[in-house]
Amino acid sequence: MRKSICLCLLGIAASATAEVYRWVDGDGKVHYGDHAPQEQHDKATPVDIKTGAAEIDPDAESARQQLRSIEEGRQRESAYEAQKTAQDQQRRAELAQRCKSLQNEIRHDHDVAVFYRYDDAGNRVLWTDEERLAYREKLQKYKQTYCPGLPD
Repeated sequence: MRKSICLCLLGIAASATAEVYRWVDGDGKVHYGDHAPQEQHDKATPVDIKTGAAEIDPDAESARQQLRSIEEGRQRESAYEAQKTAQDQQRRAELAQRCKSLQNEIRHDHDVAVFYRYDDAGNRVLWTDEERLAYREKLQKYKQTYCPGLPD
């Protein structure tokens, strides 16, 4: 039993260190294998294959880290831009809604002849001409500042 295990392990070790050959066939195609066909045997050349742990080129690793860092920066920037765009769209939608409400208030101001408010006692008090004028000026100022494209 021990002999068969040892022979098996030797076979594995031998195949791991087997030579690899390179040859070109009659059609010009390059082939690789552990042995060349009989007719190509004299044209086959052994290929030097290095075994052992792979070495990492420090310059290549540094370049990979820089590329990763650049890509992460781009992803952060892209996420920031997407967030900024979404916020801008939300602000524009909110402003459009406020301008629509303002337009409705301006129409209401033109349509209604009398405005009133309630005093501290709960009595209805008509607006004075000055209060009405101040209200219209406030609406116009807001319109000019935030909604310049709104019709009067």
